[in-house]
Amino acid sequence: MVQKDKHVSGEVIMSEVQQTRVVLLRPRLLMNVNGVSVARAAEKYGVRPEDILLVHDDLDKPLGKIAIKHGGSARGHNGVRSCVDCLQTDVMPRLRVGIGRPVEKSSVEQYILGRFSSQEQKVLDSVLVKSVDLLLSQLDAQQDSGCPSSPAGGRLTAQKRRETELSASAANQNTASGTGSPQQ
Repeated sequence: MVQKDKHVSGEVIMSEVQQTRVVLLRPRLLMNVNGVSVARAAEKYGVRPEDILLVHDDLDKPLGKIAIKHGGSARGHNGVRSCVDCLQTDVMPRLRVGIGRPVEKSSVEQYILGRFSSQEQKVLDSVLVKSVDLLLSQLDAQQDSGCPSSPAGGRLTAQKRRETELSASAANQNTASGTGSPQQ
């Protein structure tokens, strides 16, 4: 279920994928300031910057090509720069989705903000499937290697969160029954 969250200025979907908690955010701010939404969501949902996967367009890749980039500079992308600035780090992995450069004499800004043709839309429909497959295979590989950090948070991170939630739940039960220290 899509939930509009005014605190994060965007739409949020929470789910579980391969035993990992996933928070999907579609910022509703202008691209050049979308880092505000990302940082607010990260804080609200307890997501570390290295566990955030930014998905963005890339003029330097041909239409339909995708690639994972692990941290680093924004490479001129204002939306990524906003996220780097607001999170105060550049460690976020990114899924770069190629849109190519304009072939006509239109400005880059007009090209980026313009609509895709029906032929381009067909290419992008297949990109969605490829992107999901790529992200799921990345998640599998990171879980198999025992890496605690992944674009979706990682199995170990999710397990630690569950243990923390269980501990907090037990503490709350003790407090409610009068056997623990009061919660503030």
